[in-house]
Amino acid sequence: MAKLVIDQQAKAQVVIATDADWHWSYGPLVTSEIYDGEVYDGTYSAKSQDAWKKVELLEFPSSTALVPDQVPIRATQTLDSVAVMTTPSGKTVVDFGQNLVGRIQIQPDLALARDDVAQDRRLTLSHVEVLDERGEIGQGPLRSAQCVDTIIVGHGPSVASWSPTFSFHGFRFVQVDGWRDIVGRDLTNKDLKAVVIHSDMKRVGRFECSDDRLQRLHENVVWSMRGNFLSIPTDCPQRDERLGWTGDMAVFGPTACFLYNTTSLLSSWLEDVALEQDADSRKRPPMVVPNVLEQHSCPHPIESCAIWGDVVIMSPNDVFRASGDRQVLEKQFQSMKGWLEQGVRRGKDGLWHADTHQFGDWLDPKAPPEAPDQGQTDAHLVANAYLIGSTKIFYETCDLLGRDDLKVKYQQDFHAMHAAFRSAYLSADARLSSHSQAAYALALHFGILEGEEERRSAVQHLQELVTAEAYRVSTGFAATPIILETLAAAGRTDLAYRMLLQPENPGWLYMVGKGATTMWERWDSLLPDDSLNPGGMTSFNHYALGSVAAFLHHVVGGISPLAPGWRRILVRPQPGGGLRHAKASVESPYGRVACAWEIQDDHNELVVNIEIPPNTEADVILPNRAGFSLGSGRYTYRVDLKDFAKTQQE
Repeated sequence: MAKLVIDQQAKAQVVIATDADWHWSYGPLVTSEIYDGEVYDGTYSAKSQDAWKKVELLEFPSSTALVPDQVPIRATQTLDSVAVMTTPSGKTVVDFGQNLVGRIQIQPDLALARDDVAQDRRLTLSHVEVLDERGEIGQGPLRSAQCVDTIIVGHGPSVASWSPTFSFHGFRFVQVDGWRDIVGRDLTNKDLKAVVIHSDMKRVGRFECSDDRLQRLHENVVWSMRGNFLSIPTDCPQRDERLGWTGDMAVFGPTACFLYNTTSLLSSWLEDVALEQDADSRKRPPMVVPNVLEQHSCPHPIESCAIWGDVVIMSPNDVFRASGDRQVLEKQFQSMKGWLEQGVRRGKDGLWHADTHQFGDWLDPKAPPEAPDQGQTDAHLVANAYLIGSTKIFYETCDLLGRDDLKVKYQQDFHAMHAAFRSAYLSADARLSSHSQAAYALALHFGILEGEEERRSAVQHLQELVTAEAYRVSTGFAATPIILETLAAAGRTDLAYRMLLQPENPGWLYMVGKGATTMWERWDSLLPDDSLNPGGMTSFNHYALGSVAAFLHHVVGGISPLAPGWRRILVRPQPGGGLRHAKASVESPYGRVACAWEIQDDHNELVVNIEIPPNTEADVILPNRAGFSLGSGRYTYRVDLKDFAKTQQE
């Protein structure tokens, strides 16, 4: 479909629209798509009359609605290469210093060394995220995706200014073959640039601190979000997948909505989730949206499960909490209700039926590489903890939207499932049936435990499990987003910092120590000996484990929303881990919210600067001081840390 309207002012308009009189021909673009890349034939010419054929008229497509994305996908940054290297096998590889999503741009001032270049000379660009232990490009994580762009060069400088049209790649390194044959000289670091592309959402949240490793970790989270928010939230940008996995978004939502204004993109995607859900007789959302798995063989069962299905409740709530826009809840209300009423296949106790398939604490670091759902924690314990959490969100949504009948029903269900969970998984001595970091973190986070004694016991068990692992992370997708904030909420910020900062595998700083510039799918996507993890799912750009950034924003930086849209704010910086200063800020719907702290005078004084926007209020909790409230304005507080330091040491 195309239409050109030429306005000749006083004369009538000229309208040139597509119809049966048009003709078509092939162009130099032979193929261009996201998995295998682009083939561009610079020798092709459509000057011959025989090359043109009459078009075929097609029926206009039918749809309930055709709505363009409100967030444009476009180039947002261009990176120069940092090195051109020769691999042990003699290949030329360009390093851009950053794992990114986008495409290569050959510089426009490039000219061929001579005019007699033979036809069908090929220039190929092979894109990868990492080099393998041999120093060659690591193509294993791509699986069946080729990720190769090919330019066929004839007479004339057709290589100059080339960039793929309908393809994108996830890469840091590019192997270039055929350059010298075509250009007549070696490749330099000025010949190629990397063009970064993604959905151009507005950046709203930022974080800084005195530890360069944590700063790099946070930057890695941002880069992974940029690379995987390309039209839809995807799971990885490099291999033969790039799907809108719902579970990934369910756990990453709070971090995503702090870093960027995701309202438009996620609201649009959630409408697609609801439409896919409506196509199922039991209102089960598919595990990927758009649901392309129905058209291809899938190694996992299609039936939805916890976390992946809970996205229909958790993600709208995340957007609402960040934006304050209740329309997202109103639009998604039937989707939320359908999941809890029909999608969840329950047993007699209201919890998940025992024979449903669950992914559990997916990619638990102790799970076998090829069986990432077989972790330490009972998969149904994980599923039911999330079900209880989703039920609480839904009855609070019903209350907000005036659905009092449903609020009462689901509030009763919430309390009944509490009792059922405790009966199924909690022993008389307050020990969970799965004695794991994930189990206790989930039970504490979702408020399932009752009474001070049960909570104290759970915190003690969690502390013992964390120290027994020498502060290494022992959680997967389900519990990693909450483990550190749960420790902090239980008064063990010291343990949270030690877990965050320990440099061994599994741990966030292990990735940083291995030179990661984005978040990895597995804790050990790169093994200690620098070889690639042999597991079939080994992405080096996957945002789920980057949900740790919420801890950096809320606990280290010290700001989090107490009311939707940041109408009421919690300011509670909790220094630790040897950090000397930290700062978090967010451009909320009301204006800038910020907290910056610095330890001065030989560690004895904490200086805190707070910024609260108009028409909002903040609850402030500082070390060694009673809590207090603030209205809008800018404030500075000085806190004596002598007693605080003593308490931390004890």
